[in-house]
Amino acid sequence: MNTQNKKQPPLQTFKDGAVNIKLWKQDFEDKTFVNASIGRIYKDKTTGEFKETRSFNDTDLLKLQAMIPQARQELNRLQDYYREISHQKETTPSHASDAKSQQDLTTQRDAVIKAAHKPDTQHELKHESTLSKNKSR
Repeated sequence: MNTQNKKQPPLQTFKDGAVNIKLWKQDFEDKTFVNASIGRIYKDKTTGEFKETRSFNDTDLLKLQAMIPQARQELNRLQDYYREISHQKETTPSHASDAKSQQDLTTQRDAVIKAAHKPDTQHELKHESTLSKNKSR
């Protein structure tokens, strides 16, 4: 996991068995970006601890290949959303009569972030693979 992301959970997680793609919100200066990380969870045989690696076998790559289009589509949707919020902030006048507009933006942003952090937003993608016989559900 990225050390910069330990404080906030990912916006979304796509997974197939032990392989996952996580979408992260990254704030840099006055801009917000959405980035993806890929990983595979495994259990360390000596310590019994669950760990994450960036190393993949052929079956893992097939699973990632199937997940990438959906993860990319969601990443672009979230990036467009944050770009729109940023644009609206830049063009919204900052006087008292527009306080309601600013409050509406904040409410909309909070609703999207809250929905993205709900456990039911995690996607478990299923696809046929001749190489993978055991799948987690």
